[in-house]
Amino acid sequence: MAVSQCGCNGAHQRFLTMPELAGRTHALFICNMIGDATSGKPIAKERAQTGGMCPKTGCFGNLNFGVPVRLKAEVGLVRHWDVQAYTTDASNARNLQGVLGGGALACQDGLENHFTMLGLRPRQDGEPESTVNGVICMAYSDDELATAKAFYATSAGSVLIKLPATHFEAVSWPSMPPNTPHVYCVVTTSDTFQPPTFDSPILQTYLDAILTDFMAYGEDFAEEFIKTTRGWSRYWLDDREEDLANRLDDAEGEYEYEHVMHLLNRCAPGADGRRPIATYAQYHVCPPEPVEDPTEKTECTGFIKQKGTNYFCFGMGSLINTPSRVGTAGKVAQCAIPIAISKDYEFCPCWNFQNRAGGSQLTAGGMVKRRDPRNKTPDAETVGVVYPGPDDEAKMLAQDEREIGYTRYNIPLECMRSLGWQPLPQGVTVFQYVPNTELDDDHPARTRNPDGTPSPRASFPSREYPLPQTYVDVCILGCLEYSRQFATKWIEGFVGWPSADNPFWLNDRPYSRQPWLHEPRHKEIDDLLASVLPGAYACRSLPARFAEHYLCGAAARQPVDVTYTSYKARNREVARVAVRRPRHFVFEYRERIGAERWGAVAKAPEDMVLSLACRLGPEAGYRRSMCLRNSYGFTAPALMRDVGGARGVNGLLYVAPMAWLRDGEAPGPDADLFLGEGLERVELSPEHFEVLNNWMTIPPGATIYTYVAATPQPPSFDFPIRQSLIDTILGGCLQHSMGADFCAEWVDTTDGWALPDGRVYWLNDRHIGRRPWMALGGSYKIFDRLVYESTSPCVPEGVLLQRRLPEEYTMVQVSDGAVSAFSQLKAQDLEDMFLSADVEHNGSRTVHEIQAELRRRGRVPLLEMLAHTFKALGVEDDEEYTLQEFLMLLGLLED
Repeated sequence: MAVSQCGCNGAHQRFLTMPELAGRTHALFICNMIGDATSGKPIAKERAQTGGMCPKTGCFGNLNFGVPVRLKAEVGLVRHWDVQAYTTDASNARNLQGVLGGGALACQDGLENHFTMLGLRPRQDGEPESTVNGVICMAYSDDELATAKAFYATSAGSVLIKLPATHFEAVSWPSMPPNTPHVYCVVTTSDTFQPPTFDSPILQTYLDAILTDFMAYGEDFAEEFIKTTRGWSRYWLDDREEDLANRLDDAEGEYEYEHVMHLLNRCAPGADGRRPIATYAQYHVCPPEPVEDPTEKTECTGFIKQKGTNYFCFGMGSLINTPSRVGTAGKVAQCAIPIAISKDYEFCPCWNFQNRAGGSQLTAGGMVKRRDPRNKTPDAETVGVVYPGPDDEAKMLAQDEREIGYTRYNIPLECMRSLGWQPLPQGVTVFQYVPNTELDDDHPARTRNPDGTPSPRASFPSREYPLPQTYVDVCILGCLEYSRQFATKWIEGFVGWPSADNPFWLNDRPYSRQPWLHEPRHKEIDDLLASVLPGAYACRSLPARFAEHYLCGAAARQPVDVTYTSYKARNREVARVAVRRPRHFVFEYRERIGAERWGAVAKAPEDMVLSLACRLGPEAGYRRSMCLRNSYGFTAPALMRDVGGARGVNGLLYVAPMAWLRDGEAPGPDADLFLGEGLERVELSPEHFEVLNNWMTIPPGATIYTYVAATPQPPSFDFPIRQSLIDTILGGCLQHSMGADFCAEWVDTTDGWALPDGRVYWLNDRHIGRRPWMALGGSYKIFDRLVYESTSPCVPEGVLLQRRLPEEYTMVQVSDGAVSAFSQLKAQDLEDMFLSADVEHNGSRTVHEIQAELRRRGRVPLLEMLAHTFKALGVEDDEEYTLQEFLMLLGLLED
């Protein structure tokens, strides 16, 4: 991988100006849902009643740049959990303008008090000061600002205020908006403060979305968000509904479930009170302890780590589009600066990239020499975006090594100029990768033929590799995030558009004859293309018309030219040879038993996932049990050492990840993708395995690893078995079953479904659990039948019938006598109930009298819980108890 420097020569060309990019001239500070300022998307349709504005942030959307900043403590504003979503009935909700009780969205179903949101509010008397981090974006045109002011002038719980820009400080590489003396922000009025309650808890999915956006600026920025937020509460509901195993297998991306949960557990006050739906109901009877707010000033200072970003990437095609760029480069790339590159830079964008390695058969954007004779507009300016790349030299060099077949070119800063309000950072390196086919013939990295002569330049769109309209749509939609003029300049600056001599432009939009079904802005895009490129646009063909290129004309006489090479020169055959003679295997017997889940974590393509169905014999000294508790709040199956009680365990031997094959040994703990929480890696003897497919064998000399529970613990009320995980495992087993034999063996050789005393902690958390076929089809019948009909001593008879849905699960504590929900009752509460009994009944009361006293005191939730308890324990109304006996009945006092 070579790195080249490009110089600019001669006088600089006069850069274009983009007055449309300066249409939004008023700044807005957002400290909660900062994704509204960076997603590049409009505000959701359900906010249309506010004119397309989010009433909680004051943002109209279609923004793609937020400057990370810090609001100074002396301003007197704090971020607080105190804004509740509230509506009355559905008919009234339709008449609301979207804000009630401090900016909450109007809900169409008429439900009340959904959850508590974050707001910015004035500091109260005696409350210590705090800095507040967030982002500043250029959010309003003059008309939009007038609309926002009019809206908040009639809002019941929020106001739009204007603060001097000097109250803020930039904390990363983007700088404060120039020539902007004031910044607007939405502030909650003091008469609408409502802390979290049982009916309006902190909602985990709401917090997930916010933390995802803050973490795009780095973990330290997200940690600062947590530390400078007030009003945390243990009324905190974990309402995630997606499949649990999917979350655990999400090894890619900036936002990882485990990473965020560890951050919350480490930094967020009240995180120990977070409960899933199944156990949250406890708080209706026994409220959690309140979380104390800080008593001293909370002030963060200095820059965040992203301030040190030195490498920036130039994107000139689909990377201009914010969602596409984030999908490719991660959240760190969400903020990009629109730029123009002068004609002095030696390369310009071109339709000449054909990635033939994967058979994609399209032509995408590449680069070409500006002086290439095929370039008819060598003086045209190039427009695109610049966004953060690798954050240090080591990562930059590692990326260079991966880009085989490319040379990194560093674009001189003097060749570039910002077209937006955010200037280019000074002293940084802006780079792009140029295919080695496009380098000068004397360049040492130039691609060459076997005889040493330069290989041909990359071609423009061809019949087999046409220009696809869907790709052009992505690029132009990205340009339109900035302006129509920006999109026009982008089109004019691209080389290689189809022509009469090379008419290979395919309109591959889904439902291409009804384009509005797939692309709502199709007319805007098509009008732009037709006005700027009338000749090229005339070449665009629908699929049926494009087929004519194979039937008639000069092109029809050419042989089909579909090859599978690549600029990156990937040698997959080498990898395949390594797989054919693997040395390392991993025995998988848990949630990654299915090939798809294994491949997701091992980062292996589908055709490289190879496995052997097998059985680990009892001589290995292990048994599989529900014994692995983790911080996610459930107990999973795992192997545990038990020489005396060992049994056979079925599973799969997977070929270890390619990194293991390349390095020749298993990675260390920090680099092991499979070493999850509570697990340890062990090596197993191949002699202890029986291969269940008679046409397969374990290669001689193979090394086999697996992962076992380091500290086995059985399920409990707070760490139940979760049905969604069992479904994932059994679904993987079905892939290797004749009928359901492999699946049945997994059930029959797994213990721990019930505790030795018969208690069962098993949560049916299936998506729409009362209609499981919605998510699982008919598979749920197979899974449930295998457990219900099992005659294995590992599976207690009738254990399936003790599985509980989330709304039923709370009563497990009561029905089995483990009534820890009552442990938070104040002793005085119980003593008061028996106070008069000390005189009238020698210190005892009947169950009927206890219930009557609770009813008189208005303790309805406790009354309901006790009624269920008495029924479960077979207690009659006329039975008498002293205070001590009553505490023993509830399990709060040992005999």
